[in-house]
Amino acid sequence: LFNWVLTGLGDNTESVRNMALEAGSTIITGYGSRTLQFVLNPLVDGISSEISSTRQACLLLTSKLIIHLV
Repeated sequence: LFNWVLTGLGDNTESVRNMALEAGSTIITGYGSRTLQFVLNPLVDGISSEISSTRQACLLLTSKLIIHLV
């Protein structure tokens, strides 16, 4: 499921990217601390993506995850 969200972050349509970012944020808020590896591994992979919107969104979601864990 989370990989689908990350795929949406690199979509060409801005509304799809915004919804994917919102979905990722919701997943992190609701399940981030309980499923850390499920969430963290795809985010780390997304940070090295060739698609700049995916990189930026993954960095944003990673920072949200870190704040959520602290």
